[in-house]
Amino acid sequence: MRIFTYKRTHCGDPNQGRFGIEKCMGRCRDYKYDAVIGIGGISANPRSEGIAEKINWVGIGPIRHRTPSKRACEVTFEHFVLLDDKGPLLKSIAPNLAKRFYRRNGARYLLDGYSDIEYQEAQKIVKWAKLQNPSESKSSNPNKDNSCSSSCKSSTKKRKCK
Repeated sequence: MRIFTYKRTHCGDPNQGRFGIEKCMGRCRDYKYDAVIGIGGISANPRSEGIAEKINWVGIGPIRHRTPSKRACEVTFEHFVLLDDKGPLLKSIAPNLAKRFYRRNGARYLLDGYSDIEYQEAQKIVKWAKLQNPSESKSSNPNKDNSCSSSCKSSTKKRKCK
């Protein structure tokens, strides 16, 4: 199973079960993966939105939707769990993965570069998510503005994902 794990900078994408609704993560959405784990970053914006260092969402079984106005597919999932600020701290479930992402100059995302233990932890998160009820089409916090904030670098600047 290929698992794409990445640090989020804000809430709102995915929104209504669609990853890429605000063009976030650009061409990375087109990577070949079986599951996605979105975790909160550690900068000021994720902290202000309450998502820092938490598991924010998990999508399993991607279904890609071509969108002519975007440079990459929007993606929905067979099983989608949106936690946003209600998610558990990453280090409580995956301490090694948390160290990899949150150390100085830590990873922005991982797809193939996991250590054995990091990959086992990512699999554990996916298995845990399968046991959770799928999310409704709205954020777990209906009072949040779910629009893509100005800090979404993917929507303001094109950059190549590796």
